Amino acid sequence: MLNDTTVLVVDDQHHIYQCTRGDTVYDWGVQDLTAIADIPTTVLPLTAFETGPYPKLSFSGVVEGSGDVFNARFYAFSQPVWTYHDMTDDSGLPQSNVSLTYVNTLEFAIVEKNENHVISVEYNPTSSFFTTHDLTAEAGIPPTQTPVVTLNGGYPDIQFLSVNESDSHVFGSYYNQPTESGWAVYDFTVREGVTTTHLPPTVISGGQFMVVGTDGHVYNYYFDGQWNEQDLFKMIGLPVVNAPITRVTADPFMVAMVAANGDVILLNYDANTYKYIQTNLTGYGVPAAVGTVAIGTDSRMYIVGAKDGHVYEITK
Repeated sequence: MLNDTTVLVVDDQHHIYQCTRGDTVYDWGVQDLTAIADIPTTVLPLTAFETGPYPKLSFSGVVEGSGDVFNARFYAFSQPVWTYHDMTDDSGLPQSNVSLTYVNTLEFAIVEKNENHVISVEYNPTSSFFTTHDLTAEAGIPPTQTPVVTLNGGYPDIQFLSVNESDSHVFGSYYNQPTESGWAVYDFTVREGVTTTHLPPTVISGGQFMVVGTDGHVYNYYFDGQWNEQDLFKMIGLPVVNAPITRVTADPFMVAMVAANGDVILLNYDANTYKYIQTNLTGYGVPAAVGTVAIGTDSRMYIVGAKDGHVYEITK
């Protein structure tokens, strides 16, 4: 989702489509950006960078095959146009095998594809130059095969979560620390007992995140002076999951997920009763899905149907 009216979709031919909502829920304009703007094909989820207000639209991704990282930006000239920038060819940024991570308006993170190092990229709008830091070599963030996630993107107190490729432990990384590199890195799994995982964690807020464990259970972690763990499979019978959780809202707490059997599940927390409430949307006519739920504005959600591969919008 790029803004209130614009959704990006990658089709089964790996083309990138811009889908723009009209005046009604049934009025959508669809443009194949790969065909009309020469934006390359991709097999990985795209990362929104500028999401509005119109016409500030910008997203980044990874080119299918080469692994080059790119940025596409919309300009509302007299003839509105999308431009494409291969940041690997033009600016020397490393290639990647996973989606980019948005940190803030001037910084993002790349997992480079040769050694799976975590690379921080800072953009200088004055010079239009990029500065890169190999946080695996300089700070000790372990190599990973999944995107890092941003626990806090506000400079200088930047915080990441990542998954160690060698043992599936969850690591926390904090900038603005009294170390030579400026980073403090620690093993969340050893230090706080966070479950092992093969998937990127889902950040709810600066003091809460969720992890799909290697056992398929969904774990909630929250900080109230110390980190606490809730195994929601054991606690409330939440189904087994094999794809990342999607945050819908942080306050009130609401997340969405696709269960291993394809059911679309909505989970919220009732602060009055101190209880979690899970709703199986598939039981209310929402089709079974594959992959991960995508979130839009006004709590709109988007899924890919398991049987037909169609994109569905779910609204309240």
